[in-house]
Amino acid sequence: MVVTKNIDYTPDLTSDLYWDAHHIALVRIVAVAEQAGRLQVTTRVEEQFSEGRMEPARTAPIHHYWFGMHVLQPPPLSVDDRLVVIDRKEGPAPTVAYKLPEPAQQSPLVRVLRQIRTLRAGTGEAQELVDAALGSDETVSVYALERALAQPQSRKQPALAGTLRAARGDGARAPLVRVLASKLANKLEGKPLESDAEYKWVSAALTQAKEQDWTRLQPFIERLLEFAPRRTQTAKLLAGTATGAGNPQALRIAAYAAFDDPRLFSFAQPDASSEQLFAASVEMLKDRDELIRRAGVALLHNLSVRISPPSSGNYVDRARKEIQARARVERNAGVKSHCQVYLGRLERLPRG
Repeated sequence: MVVTKNIDYTPDLTSDLYWDAHHIALVRIVAVAEQAGRLQVTTRVEEQFSEGRMEPARTAPIHHYWFGMHVLQPPPLSVDDRLVVIDRKEGPAPTVAYKLPEPAQQSPLVRVLRQIRTLRAGTGEAQELVDAALGSDETVSVYALERALAQPQSRKQPALAGTLRAARGDGARAPLVRVLASKLANKLEGKPLESDAEYKWVSAALTQAKEQDWTRLQPFIERLLEFAPRRTQTAKLLAGTATGAGNPQALRIAAYAAFDDPRLFSFAQPDASSEQLFAASVEMLKDRDELIRRAGVALLHNLSVRISPPSSGNYVDRARKEIQARARVERNAGVKSHCQVYLGRLERLPRG
């Protein structure tokens, strides 16, 4: 089997389904040898984290291991090195591997795997899972909250819900942890997950977030999109956030990154909310931030080409004209080139 390096096999350690489907263990390399021109690695299991029988030792060629999405060459491996390995229980797949840079007892990854193993072997009681969720490790917190949300709810637990609401209000916690804590609090109080109060909280949490990485804000965006009856309100919120020059750049990016989500933009038949998103993309062409102008160009192209006929022709023409107008006055060479690239793509499309 040849491993394709650009395929993302990153494990989802927060998912019980992933744990059920994979063997996860700490192994020690006991031999590294070249056979027929290929490096062979022999490992022995030192600690198993998942359930189910694993082979205590095995030998496999180095190209069967996947060390990460952007790792073009495997790291140097020697006898007595420790790896965390993850293998699918059924079906062919590469072995996901993490070489530990420190002793196992000091490894944050090993510590996380041990904690999740303990939770999987536990009673599943809400108190146990909430206690784990309030710890400092994000992976363990998300796992515990997801597991608690999957449990049947037999009685209301307002005290635990209050603890979770305090956690959701902690801006230092990861957005996904805050979103899941809020969901679980509603569940433990017997409240609907899509209430007016919940939507108001998510909206405020998004716009007040201090994250510097826009991808960290996506759980808030995803949660807003779960409120399907509030699509009009969400479109207005995200359009205003993306075009708000005073907003942090990461927040603006997170907002416009959702413009082309079919839960938000009606590609089959654009409506008033879709038009609002398209108009916001046009407005972005005039922004002082070079990155926002670039994004506006890309959005106008990407939105217009996905719209179904007969509306598509009109939107393609509008996108073309707006980008042409921007290109005529644009002084930044990079943005101007960006405009020309997307204009070239639009010129190859039928005119309305």
